[in-house]
Amino acid sequence: MDYFLFRSAAKALASVLPGVKVRQVFQTEPLGVGLELVGGVLYFALDPSRAGIYWLKETTVPRKRHHFARYLESLLKGAVVEEVFQVPGERILRLELAKRDLVGRREAYTLVAEIMGRHSNLILLNAEGKILEAAKRIYRDMSRVREVLPGRSYTLPPPHNRVDPFTLNREAFLELLARDSQPIKSLARYALFPPYALKEMEYRLGAGTDGPALFLRCWEVWCTMAEQMEEGKGYLYRRDGRTEGVYPMPLKHLGEGEEGPLLPLLEASARDRWKREVLEGRRSRLLKVVRKELKKVGKILAILEREEDEAQAAERFKRWGDILLIYLSRIPPGAEEIEVEDPYQAGEKVKVPIPRGVTPSQAAQEYFRRYSKLKRKIQALATRKKELEAKREHLKELEWLLESARSLGELKAIREELVAEGLIKRDKKEVETEGPKVLPYRIFRSSRGSTILVGRHPRGNEEVTFKRSNRRDLWFHVRSYPGAHVVLKNPQPDPQEIQEAAALAACFSKARQSPAVDVDYTQRMHVRKIPKAAPGLVTYTHFSTIRVMPHVPPGVREED
Repeated sequence: MDYFLFRSAAKALASVLPGVKVRQVFQTEPLGVGLELVGGVLYFALDPSRAGIYWLKETTVPRKRHHFARYLESLLKGAVVEEVFQVPGERILRLELAKRDLVGRREAYTLVAEIMGRHSNLILLNAEGKILEAAKRIYRDMSRVREVLPGRSYTLPPPHNRVDPFTLNREAFLELLARDSQPIKSLARYALFPPYALKEMEYRLGAGTDGPALFLRCWEVWCTMAEQMEEGKGYLYRRDGRTEGVYPMPLKHLGEGEEGPLLPLLEASARDRWKREVLEGRRSRLLKVVRKELKKVGKILAILEREEDEAQAAERFKRWGDILLIYLSRIPPGAEEIEVEDPYQAGEKVKVPIPRGVTPSQAAQEYFRRYSKLKRKIQALATRKKELEAKREHLKELEWLLESARSLGELKAIREELVAEGLIKRDKKEVETEGPKVLPYRIFRSSRGSTILVGRHPRGNEEVTFKRSNRRDLWFHVRSYPGAHVVLKNPQPDPQEIQEAAALAACFSKARQSPAVDVDYTQRMHVRKIPKAAPGLVTYTHFSTIRVMPHVPPGVREED
């Protein structure tokens, strides 16, 4: 949370929080502390990647009862917020709270929220300014500048030596700009100016202004920006359906944004970002498991291939045994090797070793025994190799599904696959926060109104193919790539519907970035499960192939 946004949020909170009573205190992971107040939750995000202060109307994050939260609650439960203010020029918010003890005496506390990236902290002070406890204790060996420990007097963080532009009058602002030949660089170097505000100022300045006029124009633009921030509104900007950020003023260089009260927009933006972080975190952990197993399967296959090459010597042992029996009567006693005409290749000579201490007949039997053993090994290797290749294909499909998953529900379904296959253990303490249950398949309507089912994951593919379709429905799958099973529930579709279903099969596959993809389709009656294989692995016959561009065709709509 940058300085401009923090300042606007602090002003908004100062108008909301006074007079509100503390009900409960909790912690979250990553590190955050929430004060449940009458009317909402004041949430302090202290993790470096999400540091900020948010007024939440509802919380869905898992609550923890760690020491710091329990200690805060023991002192602050029932306390009323009397005053909220920002330390000038700092991203520090002070909450003055007070309550009455059992005998009616007033107890005053100050909660200091320092929102400074990786140095963010939440510190509780008593009426004398002594530290009672901190979310992050800072010892002398961690910082030579200041200690943050119970019993120490609270001191502000070291100064950052940057000017708060809101405190400057016209002359001081122009003097600040003159420190560098380029005014924007002066603001970036000497003032508390976030990068987006610098870009916005450049955009509003436009081209063509230079010299002293540029300095005066900068002052005019800054006055306009400051006035807009004093209004207390927020502006939310999205890109490709995802929240890009919330800002305390309109950013013309980003185009049109959603205008509204700052605190609700901050809450909406934070929820969207946290949801993405949870999604990406779970995706990353599951991908790590799948890729580790893929690497393991690849190593085993490489070993099997080497053993398969070695086992090809089986035919040689059979020939040696045959040759020894054919020439048995001509082999002199004690011979360790014979060189005779090869009965399998006319005109060729062959050498056959005879192990020391055995007769030629015993040597022949030993060669036959080795031959039989290697033949059995070859068959076992072939079976094992086939199983591992099927598993590798299944893991590649899971890898693609994890990469393309768009919701926690989809990740949950894939996680269940991994649990069922023994790749990860079921976490009995896992808190379910995915929300409504997601169907294992997507439902589309073709331009002619026919239903098209698209599997979301292996078990969803299996359900679409074998439980939700009729024998004569058309089944689609992209060729040579992992992808969704697609069923067009219309025994007699027209060519346009076939084209649309094939485009969806290509779109929901690993080949979705390709300009054109081959998609096979056949009647569902010609699709068969592979015995003992993982869910979703099938074979099919009597198919046709169509080449399409991966996309959701115009006129095709997805149903909720």
